[in-house]
Amino acid sequence: MKHWIDHDLFKLVLVVALLVVAVVLPAPVARAGSSADDIKNCPDQNWCAYHRTVDTAWRHSPLTQVNAGNVKRLRPAWIFQPGDPRMGLHSTPLVVDGYMYVSTNPSTVWKLNATTGERIWAYVPKMDEAIVSRSFFAHTRGLSIGDGRVYMGLVDGRIVALDEATGHVLWERQIVNSKKDTAGFSGAATFVNSSLLVIGQNGGEYPVEGKIFGLNPRNGDIKWIFYTTGRDDAKALATWKGDSWKYGGGGSWQPGSVDYGNNQIFIGVGNPNPDYDYCGDKCLDPNAEGWRPGGNLYTSSTIALDLNTGKLNWYFQEAPADPYDYDAARASTSCSTIRRAGSSCCIRARTGSITCTTGRPASPSTSIRT
Repeated sequence: MKHWIDHDLFKLVLVVALLVVAVVLPAPVARAGSSADDIKNCPDQNWCAYHRTVDTAWRHSPLTQVNAGNVKRLRPAWIFQPGDPRMGLHSTPLVVDGYMYVSTNPSTVWKLNATTGERIWAYVPKMDEAIVSRSFFAHTRGLSIGDGRVYMGLVDGRIVALDEATGHVLWERQIVNSKKDTAGFSGAATFVNSSLLVIGQNGGEYPVEGKIFGLNPRNGDIKWIFYTTGRDDAKALATWKGDSWKYGGGGSWQPGSVDYGNNQIFIGVGNPNPDYDYCGDKCLDPNAEGWRPGGNLYTSSTIALDLNTGKLNWYFQEAPADPYDYDAARASTSCSTIRRAGSSCCIRARTGSITCTTGRPASPSTSIRT
């Protein structure tokens, strides 16, 4: 009898202990420095996204310790050599609470101590070298971070989420069929909030159908897809010759900027494929002789997509018919006027000139031209 009581008491103590552990050690939560709120409201000392902040894209730090008077006194504090940086370095590092996250070609991720340069961890994915070697885009332009995860778009069409602390893979998704399309990801994603990560595929120089993906950052599931060459959009398809939209390019390899107030994201869409057409000044006519005559929406455009659905709110096409291999300069966009159908927008071109216009409703029958 005594043995039964002791055994039962042991089980009771064990259950209580497990309950205590469950309370004291809850399920993993977002680390303080990369919570969704911290990424949305990036602290001055951090560089939380490709453009530092996800909503302004100013690429400017508000810190004042380094200024015009003392910048000439800067000296190297440390140097990190990643080993085999094929094609140089193209990425913008992220810095969150004293740690630096760097991506190197083709799709490697490093976490460093930002004070000393010491390597904390590295993620080196196994990839099909045949895909890497034949791609123009076998390089990375950056990362995104949020809710304790570091997100990386790989050149072979996968997207991975790495544990911020350890570098271990939390989830992995094959989003683009790179074996078929020779297109993957070279740009950083945009961490919008705990429910949405937005990233566009590359491939403007390849016969592909451009896509922008809205993903669930918790598991990589696709929530929505926007097709940059107009699939299921009759008015946009009318700006392409025949079925040329199916291989019209329109990669979106740079991260977007979030307009939280109007629940939309601004993204630049790259050039159409093929890069050049021979229809010259007749290219705007979709019936002209050429590879892809017509306005070719929504390539060479800045677009605004609804965060919930991925649907087009408005667009600004800088180069209709684009015979010159042009990429939309998404880097600096300023929009105002809280109207879904039309926002006042100013867009800075690569030349430095600024053009302001009123955004049109999501009707692609005409394009806004400078």
